[in-house]
Amino acid sequence: MKLLKNKLIFTEEDGVWTAHDPTVEGVYGIGPTRKAAKEDLREALELLGDYVADKEAEAAEDAADVAAVDASMAEVLATGKIYTHPEMLAHLGLEPDGEEDLTDETKAEIRARLAEISANPQKLVPLEEAMRERGLLPVKIGIVSDIHGDIVALDAALARLRAMKVAEIWCAGDLLDLEPFGEEVVRRIEAEKIVCIRGNHERWLLERRRRKPDMRKSAPSVVEAADLFSGGTELSYAARRFLGTLPSHWEAEILGVKIAMWHARPGSDMEGIHAEKTSPALRRRLLDQAKADVLILGHVHGAYDLVAGKGKKMVNPGSCCSKAQAFKRVGSLAVPDGYRPATFGVLELPSMRFRVFQADDGVQIHGLAGSGSMRTRLVRVGKPG
Repeated sequence: MKLLKNKLIFTEEDGVWTAHDPTVEGVYGIGPTRKAAKEDLREALELLGDYVADKEAEAAEDAADVAAVDASMAEVLATGKIYTHPEMLAHLGLEPDGEEDLTDETKAEIRARLAEISANPQKLVPLEEAMRERGLLPVKIGIVSDIHGDIVALDAALARLRAMKVAEIWCAGDLLDLEPFGEEVVRRIEAEKIVCIRGNHERWLLERRRRKPDMRKSAPSVVEAADLFSGGTELSYAARRFLGTLPSHWEAEILGVKIAMWHARPGSDMEGIHAEKTSPALRRRLLDQAKADVLILGHVHGAYDLVAGKGKKMVNPGSCCSKAQAFKRVGSLAVPDGYRPATFGVLELPSMRFRVFQADDGVQIHGLAGSGSMRTRLVRVGKPG
């Protein structure tokens, strides 16, 4: 990859310089000076180039293996010849790995195992599940975040995720906001047994320790602004109790991939990570802080997929809230925030491929470059909630 051969664009804001090559979408360098920003951009492009080269080499090897297996299968079907293990290795041009053909003892063990399975069919594991356990099929995790009381968008996303046969659904927080359906969203998250963490809106509600007025029953003129933006609707005791059980973050390891989920960033539910304002150094620092290979974030309402080193990335599914009825804050005023489609994400493991879809129509809007492409594509960046 040719680096820094094009005319760079430099911008400065509050003493922070940003460098950007207009021919490479979504990759930025950040630093206190123009020179530092340029060097940071060089490092980011080198990192991206290494990743792309590795993926292209893996794809070429996979294609060669598939072609060899297809050719061998076609010959078997045409001739009826069944190869022994050493013959198959030689036929495919592979080095023998020391394995011998099945011995009589091994064949007897196989027959005994088949007889046991036949006698106890209830012990059988579905083929798809067994292959996933062995890493032969990808595990898909559905991710939603920043629902902000939009029960319609949440239900649409959940329906599409179920149709995609995801293994689990996770939520990165902010179930509540000004919209009047926080109670319904909390109930749905609990009923569906969705892995969920606490966002800043849940924390605000729990810190105030009192019920919020229901906007379906109370005029906005008699509702405190602090009430509106810390939950919006009157929640039942059961809902508030459920919110009190939510952790600040979630960690898991699936097929050898370590995953961490925080609302805004590790250690904070307010300091959001914007894709266009992160440097490779910051990304690596956040991944190290999270002790993860994949860091799932929300809060900023913008979907992204950012490389943070080889085999490391940060992802954000955007906001599962259409903002058709939402508001954003401008000082002490609430003003309409234009329509923005609700989105959700799907993370495949162990490949770490990440895609983002619109909840209303299922259109894929992020991750179109193919499996694992780390060229950042900024989809929509809104104000954090």
